[in-house]
Amino acid sequence: MKIPDVIGKYRVIRELGKGATGAVYLAEDTFKHRNVAIKVMFPEVLKDAVDGELYRRMFLNEASLAGKIQHPHIVAIYDAVVEEGMSYIVMEYVEGGTLEKFCQPENRLHIQEIAEIIFK
Repeated sequence: MKIPDVIGKYRVIRELGKGATGAVYLAEDTFKHRNVAIKVMFPEVLKDAVDGELYRRMFLNEASLAGKIQHPHIVAIYDAVVEEGMSYIVMEYVEGGTLEKFCQPENRLHIQEIAEIIFK
């Protein structure tokens, strides 16, 4: 899938990651002059006859619940759009990496570290 130049009013800078149901992009909010992360659902996932409606509800629930939370350790949700052609969540961009490396057996975090992260 080609990386879009724009998503809504946001100028896409680069792809941050991709999963089974969507991709996350680094983009610029040109109105507020800040970088944001945009989680975009693949349109074909939402059109799937079997699971499309389930994914749509999960996506809306994620945007709704996360948008109600204000916490220094949880990214802020700025916007959510669910349309026929494109559905996405715009959120605070936090520099850093993914947790993917910690999913490998040799890199797993100790239970004390996990408990500290969860507690925060």
